[in-house]
Amino acid sequence: ELLNFLKTVDDDLQTFTGPYLCGEQFTLADICLYPIMERIAVVLPSYRDFWIPPSLSHLLCWYEAASVRPSVRVATADRSDESMKTYCFERRNRREYLIEVYECHSRNEDRVFRDLNDTRGSAGYNIYREYVDEELRDRRICEAKSCQKCVIS
Repeated sequence: ELLNFLKTVDDDLQTFTGPYLCGEQFTLADICLYPIMERIAVVLPSYRDFWIPPSLSHLLCWYEAASVRPSVRVATADRSDESMKTYCFERRNRREYLIEVYECHSRNEDRVFRDLNDTRGSAGYNIYREYVDEELRDRRICEAKSCQKCVIS
């Protein structure tokens, strides 16, 4: 479904002259689509092994044109000191931050993330990452010992 959506957007971009969804003018349509495309371009390669195919050249050109706009660069800049002091994520770099934020979603563990953050989370510290690291460490220990009591999926 996602690939069909991307193909549709690529096809639509071919009907206008200019880099944006409505031609030369950067519009609300571009503003609404950009965050979705950013997550597709940044997060899906990390968690779903999905990339925007090079054959969707109009879409890729649109993404590049939108990415260099001053307003988009400001909105998608690396995290500020205030953000680092407020939210429970550790990464400052925008791309790394998005990947970190979506980790619990990729594992279908939104509730685990919320529960951990509510009980033990703090600004600038990703308690969910600690949970995942502990889980992986425990899994390696069980595998090394050929533990029959553990269910390793």
